[in-house]
Amino acid sequence: MWHTTERRLGHTPLISGRSDRASGRVVAGLCVLVFVCGLGMLAALVPVGHGLTPKGGGWFVPSVVGGVFTLHPLLVAVPWAACFVLGLLDWRRPWQVGQLDLLALAGFFPATMLLSDDFCEDGLGLAAVCLGWLFCRMLGAAFGAWPMPKLCPSVSSRRLGLVVLVLLAVRIGSLAGGNIVDVGRASSLGAWRVLHGLPLYGAVSWQWPGAGRIYRPDSYGPFAYYAYLPFAIVFPPASAPVLAVLATLVPAACFDVLTLVGLCRLGRRLGGRPLARAFAFAYLLYPFPDLSLMAETNDALIAALCVWAVVVGAERPAVRGLLMAAAALTKFLPALLALQFLGVRRGRYRYALTLAASLAAMLAWPVVTSGPARFLGSTLGYQLVQRGGGVQFSIWTYLPHPVLAARPVLAAALVLLALSPMLRPRAGDPRKDAALAAALLIGAQLLLGYWFYSYLTWCYPLLIIAIIQAPPDHEAAQNKCDYTPLAWVAVAYSSTCEEHMMTYPASPNDVNPNRVRPDSSQFWAGGVATAVVAALIALVGIMVCRWTLGIPILAPASDGAWGSAHTGEYVLVAACVALVATGLLYLLVLGTPQPGMFFGWIMGLATLVAVVYPFSTSAPLDQKFATAAVDLVLGVAITSLLTAVSARAVRVRRSGPPSRLSQPAQPAQPGQPGQDVGYVPDRRTPEPTQPINVPRDPGARQWR
Repeated sequence: MWHTTERRLGHTPLISGRSDRASGRVVAGLCVLVFVCGLGMLAALVPVGHGLTPKGGGWFVPSVVGGVFTLHPLLVAVPWAACFVLGLLDWRRPWQVGQLDLLALAGFFPATMLLSDDFCEDGLGLAAVCLGWLFCRMLGAAFGAWPMPKLCPSVSSRRLGLVVLVLLAVRIGSLAGGNIVDVGRASSLGAWRVLHGLPLYGAVSWQWPGAGRIYRPDSYGPFAYYAYLPFAIVFPPASAPVLAVLATLVPAACFDVLTLVGLCRLGRRLGGRPLARAFAFAYLLYPFPDLSLMAETNDALIAALCVWAVVVGAERPAVRGLLMAAAALTKFLPALLALQFLGVRRGRYRYALTLAASLAAMLAWPVVTSGPARFLGSTLGYQLVQRGGGVQFSIWTYLPHPVLAARPVLAAALVLLALSPMLRPRAGDPRKDAALAAALLIGAQLLLGYWFYSYLTWCYPLLIIAIIQAPPDHEAAQNKCDYTPLAWVAVAYSSTCEEHMMTYPASPNDVNPNRVRPDSSQFWAGGVATAVVAALIALVGIMVCRWTLGIPILAPASDGAWGSAHTGEYVLVAACVALVATGLLYLLVLGTPQPGMFFGWIMGLATLVAVVYPFSTSAPLDQKFATAAVDLVLGVAITSLLTAVSARAVRVRRSGPPSRLSQPAQPAQPGQPGQDVGYVPDRRTPEPTQPINVPRDPGARQWR
């Protein structure tokens, strides 16, 4: 059967297009679910480490550096990872290569958790893989080997400002869960020494008031101490303990704010207010700049200097030279960026002159007070040679010794890449400049013999400039006439941009295709209610076992009817399982033909695993049976409640206007001209079959 329908010129009829997009979204959602569940299992099953001895001696506890993020990963790191991935996942194009960039950025979550669990070889190896992917992507995008990667927030432009305010409040509140490390204290104490005319380099340790001694505080560049001079004047580290805390907290917060302001200003210039909000959203959503702030380190200083070097552009080469000199004399690696910006032809001589003069001025004090040999030995000599033989805590620590010969080759390649813009000068493009700068910093981190996740703060703002796009305006995209080149020829010929008629085979999906879709508000409201019920079931089950039956599950009997902190964790995990099951069922309803059957099988097998798992432990038999019984009740309750929710929280949605064949002909109203609706057959009454040679009644059909 053939019928006539309307479609836009230049578009081919894709009957299964919507179903393909829905299937892609379901697969993407399942991948996110698997990633988050894998992180949850890593956080729940692998205990937090107690420290290790790195190469070269000493004692290092990675789990305490991140504060609550690494000490309680199930409560902080796993939900944060889910928010980050869902906040930047492109649901409209789930199969684009840019999703791998998001995966590489998200890969540092499990790498950080592995480092905190003292699995340093696995964590550093995973971090090296993620850094290598980002290095190749940024390098290819900077030199035009492939298009610039694109990631955009999944939040609409109208709500992005409110979300940014919420994230900003979360960042301020996260300061309460931080753990101060000695990096910021070394910078603050070095600024105090400069104010009192003391040398910066040559001492093995410095005394911090009330916190013992800081070992090797003189391994940074001089600007790492100069930047703390204003704060050391207001908050001297040798004063009261409160002022000593502010001496490291206030500078770290100021550097973080400067980075955020620079991103917003550049985003406003490149794409207006939506892009500025997108930059701020991406920066506040990633936890690693926040971890640097919580630890009160000086890593955000590198980020602020590099971002503002891109912001000033070629219009102010002298300011850029000053910023690059300051960045190069903070942690030395940004010296590659100073070489990169020599390739900008406009204002090159002013930039080079300012860079050289600034470097000489900043090096004057350490060279005069400490001497060149002591300065080089305390900084580059300690970092490259003395610190664990140059490979104390990085991927190079666990590689065979002959592979270390690749480090000089990588260093030479990075220098050549930094000088490459001088051979091929191009017009100043902030995104490509940021992409090349990010590639150089990432490559330098791969070269380091000591790497930690706080170093991601250096390059992540540059990655934001390179890959983050403003969220698209869906309404404008729907109303826009997007035609192919052949369609533009037809439009030019007909001088119109209207919908044209095309005949193609009719499909059952075209005639009033009613689709069952979940009602999001009711569905997730039911999921939250199910989570509350699951938490109460877990709490009641524990209290019944411990109080009524006298079976001490999850904690010794001496902890009473409530138990220990494991009870709260068990209750919280039960609620989280209910929410995860709600998301799984939501995705199944969207993209599978029999969601109830698939959900039943998945939940049944998951419940079986939860029931069997206690018997693999070394607990007494009564505790095994009690824990298995509570898990069984939880699984049955969550499955039954969510099945009932999915049966009610659905609605029927029409995917398009009804077909013309399904619309009955309407008689013309009085006073209006009649419309030619074509042939309309009359109803036939049952009549006996007549011979073929008998002529038909001409009144059986009529035109009106």
